[in-house]
Amino acid sequence: MALARASGVPRPEYLDTYFVVAPPPAGLPVRFAVVTAFNAQGRLRPEKMNWSADTELRRYLIGAKLGHFRVTGGSRDGAHREPGFGIAADSPETIHPISRRFRQVAFFWVDRLEVFLIDTGGKARHRIGRWEQRLAQWPGP
Repeated sequence: MALARASGVPRPEYLDTYFVVAPPPAGLPVRFAVVTAFNAQGRLRPEKMNWSADTELRRYLIGAKLGHFRVTGGSRDGAHREPGFGIAADSPETIHPISRRFRQVAFFWVDRLEVFLIDTGGKARHRIGRWEQRLAQWPGP
């Protein structure tokens, strides 16, 4: 699975992502990325592999001393969910190597509560909306 279809337009499900967030005590940073380690290269993987990659991402962020907090992204109805982390950063360029390291196709960039989808392999940026309009309240875990 790739970020863009042959037409160069991002996959619709990426543009229709919603989030559940556990913000840090000080509140959301002005700029942050949302990165997951689930389903590397956009391919569904077994749950055990996904959680192992999630633990590795958390350890990486701690070791790199990057401020982070839990964010889960998924479909509007919550049928598909991918836990990840909000990572405080000054620019998306800081996030590209992290997203590549965990073999992600894309990541979300939030700048002053505007949400963008950014291609890990390049610089394609697609605005997807305001943060507060992308918050979900899914039932269950």
